[in-house]
Amino acid sequence: MKFLLLFIFVVAGFAQSVEPIREFSRDDLLWRASFVAFATTQALDVHSSHGKRELNPMFQGAGGQFDTSKAVAIKSGLVVGTFLIQNYTNQRHPRLRKFSTIINFGLAVGYSFVLRHNYSVDRMPSNMVGYR
Repeated sequence: MKFLLLFIFVVAGFAQSVEPIREFSRDDLLWRASFVAFATTQALDVHSSHGKRELNPMFQGAGGQFDTSKAVAIKSGLVVGTFLIQNYTNQRHPRLRKFSTIINFGLAVGYSFVLRHNYSVDRMPSNMVGYR
């Protein structure tokens, strides 16, 4: 749970702008909302997988169980990297902001199906940890 809170605070810190206060365009606000939706689904994905068997070897710990700390590190890097790339391209090419918005909302919807599945799977019993 500590990792999830840390992940949310890191994402929230990067989602805030360092620019002076100004009015944002509709496209900019939509992009920000889409990025928050994407980052939230990443955090919920970690939460929904905690304590369960993991099939993705990148997120597996000992015995095939989900490794929360590894997942938080990878997903934080994914979220921060996505934000930096999109923020850079949106500043250089403002017309791409709509494309970034669609991508973020699309990824959020896609991950919502993963979340639905993950929350429907039971956690591993403590006596089964280490078995495949």
